Amino acid sequence: MSTSHPPLSTMTKLSAPCKNHCPQLEARTWYWAQSKAEQYETQKSCIADFTFSPRTDARGVSLIFVNAVGGLGPNDKALRNCDVCRSALTSEFDMPPIWWEDHYVQASSYFGFREVPESAAKQKGTVSWCRFKVKHTTSVPEKAKVDYHWAKLNVFSRWYSSLNHTVILIFDPEKMRYRDDGLRVEFERSLMDIVREDDLADPFWIYPPLIDFVVRAQDKAVWQIRDLVRSIEKSRDDHAQEASILGSVSFLNMYDYQRHAVHVCETLEVAISTTEWIEKHHDGFLNGLKRGSKSMASRNITNGLLDKQNFLTGLLHRSDSNKARLNSEIGLAFNTVSVEIANATKRDSSAMRTIAFVSLLFLPATFTSAIFSTTFFKFDDNSSAWQVSDMFWLYWVVAIPLTAAAVLVWYGKSLPHKLDSLRRHATSIAGRRSHGRGERSMEEGSRENTRSVRSWTEKGDSGIC
Repeated sequence: MSTSHPPLSTMTKLSAPCKNHCPQLEARTWYWAQSKAEQYETQKSCIADFTFSPRTDARGVSLIFVNAVGGLGPNDKALRNCDVCRSALTSEFDMPPIWWEDHYVQASSYFGFREVPESAAKQKGTVSWCRFKVKHTTSVPEKAKVDYHWAKLNVFSRWYSSLNHTVILIFDPEKMRYRDDGLRVEFERSLMDIVREDDLADPFWIYPPLIDFVVRAQDKAVWQIRDLVRSIEKSRDDHAQEASILGSVSFLNMYDYQRHAVHVCETLEVAISTTEWIEKHHDGFLNGLKRGSKSMASRNITNGLLDKQNFLTGLLHRSDSNKARLNSEIGLAFNTVSVEIANATKRDSSAMRTIAFVSLLFLPATFTSAIFSTTFFKFDDNSSAWQVSDMFWLYWVVAIPLTAAAVLVWYGKSLPHKLDSLRRHATSIAGRRSHGRGERSMEEGSRENTRSVRSWTEKGDSGIC
């Protein structure tokens, strides 16, 4: 059994007790003995009573789970809004105040790293923090729509270089889920199965297992979008023999799918960028060490980060493919609508042509009947003879001007547009001709200059000044 050591540090005593019913902290500590991690202690208490005192004779890891957005009780409030508890955590683990700002809370992904110098009250080491977001979608057939939720990974780390002890604060672990396991179970499992004792000498050892968890969550998100896109494609195939496939398409759902696909691509892009940023900071940390002190464990951490970045890049390409397929389906749906509208217009046009042809058949007879039914014509029953009125010319005097006026009014509405179109066309032709003349004059001027230079050169060669 190891000998007891004085506490490395103690959670800052609160100047006033917390009255906001902030959620309790749950801390679990592992120490490595004979190259194997063993759980040493578990502590669950409010921030006011929490103490942090790791052993100094063994490398270890402390996991602290914090519900920052609210506790479990009806009166519990968000720890982020409690100035007392937030100040205590910030002071104890050297958290930058900006980490609590709203724009950090709302960000999709980020990474930060600082070195902590040694002082009378603080141990030398580093602090780092990261955030990742993943959007998961779930089809709800009974509602004919898609439900979704945002999975969030929010981690802060404090590494003590003299002890090779790492404190990891995982905020709201239940908000990051993969299948049926939460982040807590997954990360504890990686501590037992993946992390080795030599890794603890590098403060970046926590990020390969964390990003691996993000990779699996993103993989699930990408395939969920793929399943949604495939459901649209299969629905179209099932209705391919029908006269219309519009019955299988919901434009609102397709736009929702597109929105989810865009969000998945966004989170993948920022995750790749954040992973690259972690790699740069890790390289900077290793470059600050003494020459030849880069261990195999540190090199493997770098390799692990590169592997995760490469996998995330592959997922991004697959997500882009999902988005392109979805855009193709939306375009196909719109084109199908356009084709059906064109077909309907064609059918209407055919019907109108039939009506026009029937009207044309009856129009001459109707016109003849209308003319002869006027009082200008008279049939005498006694003499059985037709009589035409001497005023028949009046019909033509009235009918012809009215017809001409109707035609002029009809075409007069579109006449300004036609004149404007003709004016633009004439201006365009004139401009092209002017441009052509300008080019020809420039070519002629260029040829004239060439002839002058050639003539001057020939004179120079012959000795004539």
